[in-house]
Amino acid sequence: MRYAALTEEFLKNGHETAYITASYSHNHKRYRKIGKTPENLKIVLLPTKAYAYNRGIDRILSHYHLSLALSTWLEKLDHENYPSIVIGASPPIFANYVLANFCKKHKIPFIYDIQDLWPEEFIRFLPGKKVFKFIMRPYFASAEKIVQIASAVTSVSQDYIDYYRDILAKKPAKVFHLGTATEKFSKVRENHKADSTTYKIIMLGNSQAGNFEIIAARAIQKIPGTSLVIAGLKENTLKYNNRIKKEKLERVEFVSWLNQNEIYEQLIGYDLGLILINPESKSAFPNRAYTYFAAGLPVLSNIRNGELQQFISENNLGITLQACNEKDL
Repeated sequence: MRYAALTEEFLKNGHETAYITASYSHNHKRYRKIGKTPENLKIVLLPTKAYAYNRGIDRILSHYHLSLALSTWLEKLDHENYPSIVIGASPPIFANYVLANFCKKHKIPFIYDIQDLWPEEFIRFLPGKKVFKFIMRPYFASAEKIVQIASAVTSVSQDYIDYYRDILAKKPAKVFHLGTATEKFSKVRENHKADSTTYKIIMLGNSQAGNFEIIAARAIQKIPGTSLVIAGLKENTLKYNNRIKKEKLERVEFVSWLNQNEIYEQLIGYDLGLILINPESKSAFPNRAYTYFAAGLPVLSNIRNGELQQFISENNLGITLQACNEKDL
């Protein structure tokens, strides 16, 4: 979403843009197809391995294949077609390492955009975390090297900029949060009629938050007149839905995926947005935060001691939990 919006802005301002990505979609777990494209936009799908699970060796192998394909594509690029500027989304690390060195060699400005703190975030929930951290030392070194090579670093959260503060030194660094199309929420809100008879909670989730979604489902059993919708678990929807049924929890509904138009139309009908993640996660400022804010929802979050907690507190946008259990919720 971030790069589609960025590409649109470049095209609006008359720039020729190449959008280079993996042939396999991380979000939808299927191979992409190229449809009709706007003038001045070139889409390049680089061949990559498929993977079924986000946390596994197949995803790392897919990233590795992407970096090889990217390196081959760059080698074939004519000098006259070299870009004026390159922006690399992280993760993946391998592909950005290739991009950073290509740009350094040819004196092309390279902006490194950190959306997730890899490889820390990837190995944090793997069994034998310390062993994996030792094995992946070259991976950590590559991430630091990219920051050193980059002309500038951008990030979705100040927390990620602070993580690399010592390496960044005086290098340009700026936060660009993962935003959302606020004007589309505004247009929908004009025609919205509030329902005061029930209290509706929504949790835009992901696979790592599964246990906390169960805690949320248990918590609302003690709050009469309250319902919970958990959306966005995709392939994990059935697994967690079966857990809800097994515990006979009521007033809980699952929606495997909401596309952007459905989010604009439906989110304003809720009263509260939940952001619950594993406390060990390095995720600092998920884009669903701004989605909730744009829909006018207060937020209940368990991401502590960082930019999001400060943002919520200073702007009176909700509550940050000090712990994440049934009682606190």
